[in-house]
Parts: sequence; structure tokens; C-alpha cells
Amino acid sequence: MIKNNLKTAIIVSDIPHTRRIQTLLNFIDVVNDKNLYFNIVGSDATWWDTNTYYKIKKAKAFAFREFIKTIYAYVAFGFLDKLGLYDETRELMMPYYKYIKKEIDTITYFYLKNSSK
Repeated sequence: MIKNNLKTAIIVSDIPHTRRIQTLLNFIDVVNDKNLYFNIVGSDATWWDTNTYYKIKKAKAFAFREFIKTIYAYVAFGFLDKLGLYDETRELMMPYYKYIKKEIDTITYFYLKNSSK
């Protein structure tokens, strides 16, 4: 945005993603830049209700994956990137990341398959 002299951006995503997006914006310190403005808009995901998501199987699984991704974002961008270590460790971590993602996807699949709600 800075390179192209842009001052505002609208980010549209599924509602459950918006918290992670805000977290990532905080990590890269663009939120405190008074010259930049971000508006995060949640799309109309009919299956998501912020107040009752835990009652819906698909929403619970989605929230679980978002939780894991937020932890990854915190470590990668809130810690490693600030220390200048993200690029170096990304290559080293990629095999582990792929393994963890596969395991999370497997857990989510079995949960969705075997859960009554």
C-alpha cells in the first residue's frame, strides 16, 4: 500500500477469519500507522453465528482451525518476524507445518464425520 501510495483498504473475508486478519494487521504494525486505514468486512456466512457457533459442527471445526492458525501467526509474525528470523525458520519449519496441517485436517474430518451436530 505504501509503495503504491494507497491510504485505505477494504478486506473482505468470511466472518470467522476477521479476528485473525486483525491480529495479523496488529503484528505488522499497520494499525498504528495513522496514514493507513483498514476496514475489515465479514462476508455473509449463513452457517456462522458469533454467539452460537459452538452449537454448529461446521462452525466449531472452522473455529478450531482458526485457533491453530492464529497461534501460528502469533509465533511467525508476532515473534519470529520481529526478530528477523521468519524467513530463515520458514524453510526449516515447512515440513513440520505440512505435517501439523495434515493432522489438524484429519482430526477435523473425523470430528465432522462422527459428530451428531
